[in-house]
Amino acid sequence: MKKIAFLMCLAGCASQPQPTWKAGQDVGTARRTSAAELAKVTEGSEIVLDGKVTRVCQNRGCWVEIDGVIAKSLKHDILFPKDCAGKRAVVRGVLRQAPEEKKEEGEHKEDCPQPKVIVEILGARLY
Repeated sequence: MKKIAFLMCLAGCASQPQPTWKAGQDVGTARRTSAAELAKVTEGSEIVLDGKVTRVCQNRGCWVEIDGVIAKSLKHDILFPKDCAGKRAVVRGVLRQAPEEKKEEGEHKEDCPQPKVIVEILGARLY
């Protein structure tokens, strides 16, 4: 009986997808928020956004678009691989009003999205 329980536990652990890339804080096991649910979330709330990467910054990798929502590393300390479009992303962050962007040397401001609201990235995983 113990052997069966152990094997079932082992099988359950093996079926958990492992991230192919990770950065920043652990995304944790908090309830995932979809892009559609963000309208109900208040600014300053910490969320875990789970969805498909549709675009990524091709200059530095400092932002990704996940199902229409921009998630950005404001400190540029989390930089996504430039080839991650199409992958599943889980991002832990804080819902914020988008800050006024400053054009940085070598960065093309016209390539950066200018949404009203962003998710400030604290941690991220790609699958």
